[in-house]
Amino acid sequence: MDIQKINTTMHAMIEQIRFWVADHTENFRFGFLSFLTSAFASVCGYFAPLGEILIVLFVCIMADLVTGIWAARVKGFGIKSKRLKKTAVKIGLYFGVIMLIYSIDHAFNIFNLSSYTAWLIVGFEAYSVLENTMVITDNPVFRALRKFMSDKIKDTTGVDIEKEQKENNYCNEDKQ
Repeated sequence: MDIQKINTTMHAMIEQIRFWVADHTENFRFGFLSFLTSAFASVCGYFAPLGEILIVLFVCIMADLVTGIWAARVKGFGIKSKRLKKTAVKIGLYFGVIMLIYSIDHAFNIFNLSSYTAWLIVGFEAYSVLENTMVITDNPVFRALRKFMSDKIKDTTGVDIEKEQKENNYCNEDKQ
């Protein structure tokens, strides 16, 4: 899709919302509501190109959450609300980082760093889903996929994810 066309469409929609709210306001409270609505619509319009990336990221995080809960049940661990809260925080931080990097990309006309950042985050989430699926099914295919992905992450980023997990004491038992 053409980004210019998307931006033009988004700005037209924002103007329509702003005018509708302005036409339906009678006092200061609604004037302030008009301002907030316009500001929110403007922010949404600015980050509209990230929509697909954020949806894919959200789906990966939810897949990690569901498979993590399932793997914990298979291993006989209970589910703790503390870990569920961490998922909500993780979503907010991931989205915030990607939006911040997108803003930097947009302002300084840097290469598409926000997409690469999202790709890296989604890769780690997919790795976690593979770990959980390996626990759930005990299928060697998932063990091989996890090893392949671990090697790919190490080759691409230089990060030995298995070593990092051991050093930081982060493993499936912690995903309760």
